[in-house]
Amino acid sequence: ITEKEQLLREGRTSPGGDINGGIASTGRVAFQILKSLELGGSWHTGTYDENGDNVLTIAAGDAAFAREVGGVKLGLEGEIALAHFERDSFARGAGVPDQFWGWYVQGAVGGMPEALRRLAPYVFDDQGAQITFVLRYDWVDLDKDEGSAIEPGITIRPISDTVFKFSYKLTQESIGLRSVPGREHFDDDGFVFSISTYF
Repeated sequence: ITEKEQLLREGRTSPGGDINGGIASTGRVAFQILKSLELGGSWHTGTYDENGDNVLTIAAGDAAFAREVGGVKLGLEGEIALAHFERDSFARGAGVPDQFWGWYVQGAVGGMPEALRRLAPYVFDDQGAQITFVLRYDWVDLDKDEGSAIEPGITIRPISDTVFKFSYKLTQESIGLRSVPGREHFDDDGFVFSISTYF
């Protein structure tokens, strides 16, 4: 784990509550256009240190487009986010970064071929069953420590409320290398598997 990743972890709220008495503001506003395009924005602002002297401001914008053409579902989505850390002399001395920012874009093509439904009717019999091919690109800048990755994958949804995702992450530039000697050729390529369900 890199030093900057550790700083992010240490910034999480403890189970016992916030570390200061300040009030944070969060929210999201979104607009839907013609049922196929959604544009949104969200924010968070509040103090992050124990004395409540420094403000963390996070702003994000996102867009998602979805359309069905001839039984094939097409999707395109993306998001850009910026986190700015206010820093007094103590925060600078503790190594608190100035800002993080990044963005991603993802395209998807999905559907359920009738041949596959007939081949495995007990697996893909639900109306929400779907197989989707996904391609995602991520880029981040963690206080001038840049990284990017391309992630092609496939999601299999046998029923509407359960999805399995298989993908392979191709790291173009690995974050956390600038201040870690001996890791100049380190990369994070590898398979990713996840499952999500609700009931």
